[in-house]
Amino acid sequence: MACDPIHAAWLLPGDGIRTVMRGVRCLYFAAPDPPIGERYLVLNGAGEGPINSLCVPSAIAPGYAPPGCHLVSVTVLHAPLSEDILIRNVREQLLRWFGEQANGWELLRSYHIENALLDQAPAQGGVAMSSVRVRVGMYVCGDHCGTASINGAMLAGRRAAEAVCGEMGRSSELL
Repeated sequence: MACDPIHAAWLLPGDGIRTVMRGVRCLYFAAPDPPIGERYLVLNGAGEGPINSLCVPSAIAPGYAPPGCHLVSVTVLHAPLSEDILIRNVREQLLRWFGEQANGWELLRSYHIENALLDQAPAQGGVAMSSVRVRVGMYVCGDHCGTASINGAMLAGRRAAEAVCGEMGRSSELL
């Protein structure tokens, strides 16, 4: 079963699946020029400012951007209550990171994704690699089985596939 932890816990009550979630805000900008020249995910290693990460999806899929522009995706983990304050703070950080070119970026959309990530704060149990095997013939995968991220979801899927192959008496080399 590959799903988010809320639905996994609902489908498998009593199996200890954690369900405290965190929301994120995603802001999308149209930019005349890409702020970065490569297909990278830019992470905020300094921890200053609201932006957690930034990428340019149109560097991989040009059709994602409006004609003649590049699409810049910004993810914010701890957003203020006010949309206006959030946008102002994000724009200030974009100016610090990329200079005056960020002034020319048009905000296209802002989304609040309420249950985006499992809360892995120490008070909630931190990051824990949970078993993907629930019982014989039943496996669960998703980023809630490890690190709350796309990478964590992919790793959990691989772990579940390898466990299924092992249970069936096959080698995981078949994957």
